[in-house]
Amino acid sequence: METDPDENLEQGVFPGCTLEYFSEHQIIIELILNIENIFDDDIQYESSLQKFQFIMDQYREQAHLLDSHLDEILDEIIVRVRNINAPMSLKHKLFKYLYMIINVRGYKVIVKKLPHEVSIL
Repeated sequence: METDPDENLEQGVFPGCTLEYFSEHQIIIELILNIENIFDDDIQYESSLQKFQFIMDQYREQAHLLDSHLDEILDEIIVRVRNINAPMSLKHKLFKYLYMIINVRGYKVIVKKLPHEVSIL
């Protein structure tokens, strides 16, 4: 039985789900900024992590849309990781965010945007 395309559109079934730009970049930045306040509360952190993962998963097929915002996102993570006074558990949780970004965009793209300073070693 053949279905009517107009009926599919009314039911919310679309032939393709392509995104035009990375519209959630500000939400991602806010999640990263807020992690310092919630990293010791497992429930809030897990909620934040799931939200981060959900947003990143939407861009798996069109990861190039993240490129224009990667520098800003990575800078926010790197600044917090390089903070000497930051607890190790905070850094560990920030690296989980970084891991998700790398999984979506690919390590070859991300490594080019990370700092390559000798002092880091």
